[in-house]
Amino acid sequence: MCLEFDLSSYGIRVPHLHNASPAILYEEALSREKSVLASSGALITSSGQKTGRSPKDKRIVKSQPSSTDIWWGDINLPMTPDDFDETKARAVDYLNTRDLIYVVDGYAGWEPKHRLKIRVICCRAYHALFMANMLIRPENDELSRFGTPDFVIYNAGQFPANPKQKSVGSQTCVAFERGEFVILGTQYAGKMKNKNNYKMIGTRSLIRHFCCIIMCLMCSVGTVFAKGELPQLVGDGVADDTKAIQALLDSKAK
Repeated sequence: MCLEFDLSSYGIRVPHLHNASPAILYEEALSREKSVLASSGALITSSGQKTGRSPKDKRIVKSQPSSTDIWWGDINLPMTPDDFDETKARAVDYLNTRDLIYVVDGYAGWEPKHRLKIRVICCRAYHALFMANMLIRPENDELSRFGTPDFVIYNAGQFPANPKQKSVGSQTCVAFERGEFVILGTQYAGKMKNKNNYKMIGTRSLIRHFCCIIMCLMCSVGTVFAKGELPQLVGDGVADDTKAIQALLDSKAK
């Protein structure tokens, strides 16, 4: 479905496709992004130089009251509010240079009273297709009353970040601040999925047991664990997820 709606509140004033069908997004990716179809019908595309996570480029704005709840270190690096604003402005400026962008509105979480409304604003059809598949797609009546999202992702991954910013330091930056997430310098689609998982965990203040389960779901495959044993995980982002689960188990043991 394609619906016209106004993005001017985000500072964006270019043509866009809103909640386009998978068929349309396939066509867009094939015609605009030099993607191809596999024999199975899957879309084959390129994420550019970055083919996976960039854990050293993740930034979280350090502000109250959440700053004491974040595990700061060499993975969760702090960012100043001013640097986040500049990074977001850089993403919005790039989005405004495109002749067409894509918007996906969907839900993270199945249970209506607990789920979050997510809006993705991106340059590439493959990113829109990825998130349309990842999120729960609203029915027509739900989409008409979707309203203000709980979380907005600005994906301008084709454009580099400013390495001269003190809180950035490289041409890749994935920055998180309350209800907003900005991607620059990486076209790896999995970054959007990861931040939705973090947002769900942080917003709903899940107890440790369920937090561990959700962290397992961030991997492609996870084994069930019990009695305080660390699970053996394989898949995307194993090192980060295993480290987080171990910390949760250690804190529970205390």
